[in-house]
Amino acid sequence: YTADVPFWPDLGTPKLLMSRAAPMSDGTMLVAAYPYTLMRLDLAGELLWSRRFMKEPFKETWLRFTDLVPDGGNGFYLVGHVGESYSEGYLHDTWLLHLDADGEVLWSRRLNVPGLHLTTRALVPDAAGVVLIGDTYQVSASGERGAAIRVDGAGALVWANALVAQNCADSSEQRIWLTSAQRTANGDVVAGASIQAYGFEGAVVRIKPDGAVPFAASHRTQESAHLGPLVMSLVELPTSGFLVSGNYSGAQATDDWYLAGLDAAGLVQWAWTFGGHDNPVNDLYDADTYPSLTLTKDGGALLFGF
Repeated sequence: YTADVPFWPDLGTPKLLMSRAAPMSDGTMLVAAYPYTLMRLDLAGELLWSRRFMKEPFKETWLRFTDLVPDGGNGFYLVGHVGESYSEGYLHDTWLLHLDADGEVLWSRRLNVPGLHLTTRALVPDAAGVVLIGDTYQVSASGERGAAIRVDGAGALVWANALVAQNCADSSEQRIWLTSAQRTANGDVVAGASIQAYGFEGAVVRIKPDGAVPFAASHRTQESAHLGPLVMSLVELPTSGFLVSGNYSGAQATDDWYLAGLDAAGLVQWAWTFGGHDNPVNDLYDADTYPSLTLTKDGGALLFGF
């Protein structure tokens, strides 16, 4: 099922589209790439080994690996999407693999929900297994619900929860995507999300180890033409609360970076947007997108994107 990876030709050009990187305890780095490729690099960036999964990979970028994380020992979890459609990217299931330090498959699971299509965007490991964060899509209803799934270290399902977003005014259901997640100091999982309301709202959801959801909070600006914030990244602060970043599109109709500080209950304490003109001669704004956060050892944070 697995094989060493030669770079594969597409339209005559060797290509790999890198999607995730994860540091290992020995200082090496794992890199997941499209199509269904995994590489391990040493401290100097030299290739130690590579693996190709799937005999004939799809050439759609949404059918790919989306996250990988160390398992707390010498192996790691790798997740992505697998499907049978070349033209409809939402027709897919989640593919979860547990691999050893050499990239050999310990077990592989295809996860699906009857009548729905399951997307996983983030993994959060612990000593007993891993939590998958994403959403389900129902074709007939043309809508998404958040999804949180816990799998133990042997690949067995522990629990699975659907997270429904409702309009406070009329109780109508709204589309929600869980986009990022991390484990907090007390062992909970906090996920960042985006809700499609009148425009978009940013949201955070706290999930307990047993799957219970003690709180969820959302935030939007008062700008009528807004399309955001769409949460892309989330980190827990060493003191209390969280930082979230994402895309924000207001009246200028192009994306800015969005950065907000949240308290421990997920409520917004402050929010900024970053963006501007590339060329001062005209009124066109650059699109500043996909910001990501990481904490620094001195207690600060780095925000980067493009």
